[in-house]
Amino acid sequence: MKLFFRLLAASAALPILVGGAGCGARNIYRNAKFQKPPLIPGYVHTTRDGTFEAGVEPVEGGQVLATADSIYVASETNGIEAFDRAGRARRWRFAVKNGVPGQVVLEGGTLYFGAEDGVFYAVDAEFGRLNWKYETKAPVFAAASISGGKIFVSASDDVLYCLDKASGKWIWHYKRGGDYITTVRGNSTAAVFENQALVGFSDGYLVALGLADGNLKWEVKVHSGTKFTDVDALPMIEDRRVYVPSYDGSLYALEAANGKTLWHVDVGGSRKVVIEDKTLYLASSDGHVYALNKDSGKILWKFELDRGVPTDLVLRQNYIAFGGSQEYFYVIHKGDGSLAYRFDAGLRSGFVSSPAQSGNEIFILSGYGNVYTFRWREAALHGRYFQWQ
Repeated sequence: MKLFFRLLAASAALPILVGGAGCGARNIYRNAKFQKPPLIPGYVHTTRDGTFEAGVEPVEGGQVLATADSIYVASETNGIEAFDRAGRARRWRFAVKNGVPGQVVLEGGTLYFGAEDGVFYAVDAEFGRLNWKYETKAPVFAAASISGGKIFVSASDDVLYCLDKASGKWIWHYKRGGDYITTVRGNSTAAVFENQALVGFSDGYLVALGLADGNLKWEVKVHSGTKFTDVDALPMIEDRRVYVPSYDGSLYALEAANGKTLWHVDVGGSRKVVIEDKTLYLASSDGHVYALNKDSGKILWKFELDRGVPTDLVLRQNYIAFGGSQEYFYVIHKGDGSLAYRFDAGLRSGFVSSPAQSGNEIFILSGYGNVYTFRWREAALHGRYFQWQ
């Protein structure tokens, strides 16, 4: 039997899930001063009606997707909501039983997403009408990937589905066997490389499957820890290499064609790495953000969160922005990992979803159910001042 542990921003169990990372040191940056922060915070929407004490209600899961004229908010409370970006008026809502806890993909005017009800949906982005649906029979937390008229969907029971993008009809599926006792709540998004779909599973393996039939081509164990074995990150492919972390294990660099290990380093996580030039940036499950050399895996610097674990990272010019699962949204300097800005979302709140960057704004859903926007200051982006602590 597979038991799911949910990463909760306000949960007392979080120190157990992340080995206490970042939790022993409370308010590390309490003396930091932000006279000219690079971001201006704002408020967009709340997914919950009424007033309650933070932490009493379950922490809100979901994601925000923003385009030039629309904001789409996926949440476990309201399913999918679509808003005009300019006026913030809600255009439509697509209700789903138990909500939408994961990421939404937009392509060709259609929103693709999985839900808690064990169904994967394709919904018209303009009017919120259902185009088609497919029953996975298990919740879907990860974003789907699309390639060559096919859509690849990872379900929480360790099954990868390949569906026809236009109709949602089944093409093939791959079921990963294994006896996993505990696993972190989440799944890997498949990455397409040539004729292969590369995807992680809860037993600690990254596998390569044939795009045409789903047959196994190769597999590599990329988990070397002793706790949660999950490989939930999107494998990132560049220069015929694939970079993928396991939850509390290691970050691996492999040859994408055959899975041969090039290097690995003992920092892991459930988030995808971000690659820029010769540097990898990793949001780690040990409560740090790391910068590493892409060719060797050498750690260049690390930033420690006050508490909890980081979300996915977004990069903009000289900055890295991300949420922490407890209390704060952070901006750090790309060059050395020093703190540039910290926004307090409340002692018993934080960020489980990942930030969505669109234009000059970042949108993110907090564990309390608030959608925040952070607007970049042009002066900061053009280097006309530096932030100090």
